[in-house]
Amino acid sequence: MLLGLAALGWMLLLGVPAGIIAAVRRGHRIDGAVSAVASLGMAIPNFVLAGALMGPLVFWTGWLPAAGLQTASALVLPSFCLGMPFAAQVARLVRTGMLEVLGQDWIRTARAKGLPEHRVVLGHALRGALLPVVTFLGPALAGILTGSLVIEQVFAIPGVGTHFVQSALNRDYTLALGITVSYTALLGLLTLLADWSMAKLDPRMESLSQPQPLRAAAPREDGSPRVVEELCDRDPQRALYGIEMRLGPPGFLAPWK
Repeated sequence: MLLGLAALGWMLLLGVPAGIIAAVRRGHRIDGAVSAVASLGMAIPNFVLAGALMGPLVFWTGWLPAAGLQTASALVLPSFCLGMPFAAQVARLVRTGMLEVLGQDWIRTARAKGLPEHRVVLGHALRGALLPVVTFLGPALAGILTGSLVIEQVFAIPGVGTHFVQSALNRDYTLALGITVSYTALLGLLTLLADWSMAKLDPRMESLSQPQPLRAAAPREDGSPRVVEELCDRDPQRALYGIEMRLGPPGFLAPWK
């Protein structure tokens, strides 16, 4: 778990600033360099990156240890190799989101009021640009957990992934099932936190999830209430939205209230 948390730290520490810089410097050389490095980082598997970095950083210079977690420096290279592909994806998401937000009218209004550029970017635009990143945290955790199995084998780290592989090889079904349930619970918890964070970052997300009162439909000529199926024939889009979001699954024949 420590390896996964460190990889998440690398993902946010490298991906978010790189995406901001690329968006602010759109069309410049630094934008092209960040986009090229991000594309390359997404294409290279983490174990290939680990093998390429172990030569200069471990065997040639001896700056970092080759295996184990005896010291804090031993966590640097495995976590970097595990988080780098996800940092590249975060950089692209932040760049795209930042470019979309920077073109909004309220950003131009903030600049017209005389706010410094760093306050406009970091204080106003960044909040809206982080919504795709928050959505990406759930799949990123799943990728980090599955990718840690390989990284732990490469760097000989006695982590949960190593025990999971050994339990599969030894047919220890109890241990394998326990690790699988733990991974599933952790993934569900992080997905729930991501949804909660989206509601805090953008209040519109929370308002859309609240049921809205519907206007009463005009009754039939004989005085009986209209049902959903009849309204579907007259206004399919509004009726379908009401069925799915407020009245229940399609086919629910309750009166339109």
